[in-house]
Amino acid sequence: MFVARFRAALARGGGGIIGLSRTGHLRSVGGAVADVPADATAYAHRDANFSLVVMGDADEVVDRAWARLSPFLDGLYISFESSLRPERIAAAWPPRTLSRLRELKSVYDPEGVFGDNFALTPAANHPGGSTP
Repeated sequence: MFVARFRAALARGGGGIIGLSRTGHLRSVGGAVADVPADATAYAHRDANFSLVVMGDADEVVDRAWARLSPFLDGLYISFESSLRPERIAAAWPPRTLSRLRELKSVYDPEGVFGDNFALTPAANHPGGSTP
């Protein structure tokens, strides 16, 4: 059912992805990945059965097509994300996991040495912290 609905949405509004895309993957996840509690590690959204990855030449075209597909999607795996918009961090981790990661950042990297890609800010309630 999901694949048929997804394919129909792609055909209606995501055609630009097919022509632009240099690569696209629909990966099976589930299985042993789902056996680990969602908040046990920084890899969230463990209940997803699939992971969708699409990369294209024109961000605005991919973003428009992705917006049409978003009703079928929940969460994201940050290592596959190319947009550096801050709200992507909130989509990658549930609030408790993000809070725990910020706490760890406060302890192990309060100066932001590891600040590439999606650099987390330290938790505000720790020395060196900057955000709630």
